[in-house]
Amino acid sequence: MLFSMLMFIRKHPIMFYVGLSCPLAYPLAVSAERLLFGGHFVFSEGFFFEVVMFAYMPVMLFTVAIFVCCVERDLGSKWLELGLRYAHEANGDGQDAHAVKAAKYFIKSTLLFDKTAIVNLGLCYAYGFGVEKNPQKAAKCYRVAAEGKEDDYKFLSNGRDIAQFALGLCYADGIGVERDKIKAEDLFSKSQPMYVDLQKIWNPKEVVMWFRVAGERGNAFAQDWLGAYYRRDRNDYAEAVKWFRKAAEQGYANAQYELGECYLNGIGVQKDEVEAVKLYRKAAEQGTDYAQTRLGKCYLNGTGVEKDEVEAVKWFRKAVE
Repeated sequence: MLFSMLMFIRKHPIMFYVGLSCPLAYPLAVSAERLLFGGHFVFSEGFFFEVVMFAYMPVMLFTVAIFVCCVERDLGSKWLELGLRYAHEANGDGQDAHAVKAAKYFIKSTLLFDKTAIVNLGLCYAYGFGVEKNPQKAAKCYRVAAEGKEDDYKFLSNGRDIAQFALGLCYADGIGVERDKIKAEDLFSKSQPMYVDLQKIWNPKEVVMWFRVAGERGNAFAQDWLGAYYRRDRNDYAEAVKWFRKAAEQGYANAQYELGECYLNGIGVQKDEVEAVKLYRKAAEQGTDYAQTRLGKCYLNGTGVEKDEVEAVKWFRKAVE
């Protein structure tokens, strides 16, 4: 947090001059003490310490207060939105004024710990978008977003999983870092279920590519995400079923449920209520509440299984417990 505050001061002119007075407090206090007292009271009566504290603490507290106000006003998210707007107006080569402004706003948002902004900044360095192309800096951005804890600060946006895939690809292919397949596979395996909002990424095609590569390497979460992406954003139901099936075969509960929905409604696959119930059961037995609810409804209505109200109540109870 201290590093980000220092960077925040450096990037904002007013805060720079305010912060500059902090280190100047020390020599000023020394000069004042020597001029007035000839250095006789430095250690004997604590006068020197008091002068430093009186000169340093008010400025430091003011700096912290400004920083906290920026956080509380959610300026990180606002700067991220401005960066995205400028990025969408930039031309193809990424070297015009809009691209430069986009990168600057991503940097500002990054200084307030917005992980989605850190990922966007990494993409800027990877493509030379508004900044000089630098794979090492891109990998560094991904690492910062990937390694942080989600519960460090309540105002963090959740971009860690995207960054983990990006950093995993960097290690897998030796982009900006030394090639390390073990680290790459470890990063691919760390992701937790989350919804990745592509509207918050200035280059969504690159993110889809990250998940596709991770999915092809066997990452179940990436496969499940791709299934949802192709069904929801692309209306490509056959491709969605393909990815849901890959994740479901690995025992990924959400993918089992989603594939069950496809079979129940005949989306991207021939309708098969019996197969749908089998998939719902697999997900329900792993504790997935929405799969338990769906399975209860199947027993209640006799969909794909013999009607059984007792069994229906059993699964409804599991879902609410």
